[in-house]
Amino acid sequence: MDPNLARAALQFYIAYRSSQQGSARQPIGVTVNQQTLKVSLVFKLPVLLPEEVFIPISELQRIDFMQERQ
Repeated sequence: MDPNLARAALQFYIAYRSSQQGSARQPIGVTVNQQTLKVSLVFKLPVLLPEEVFIPISELQRIDFMQERQ
């Protein structure tokens, strides 16, 4: 995965998670536009545009965990 996409997605997800107090629905992932790095939360399976990539929450959590261990 492109590190810029992963970084944008993870920063967005961490900001979302920290702004919620456990009462919000858990997204299944995020989409990232590869050209603009615009990130959107996804709550049901998306239909992607050609320039978008879907990153599941499990992948973001794995990346977050790996960064915490460094």
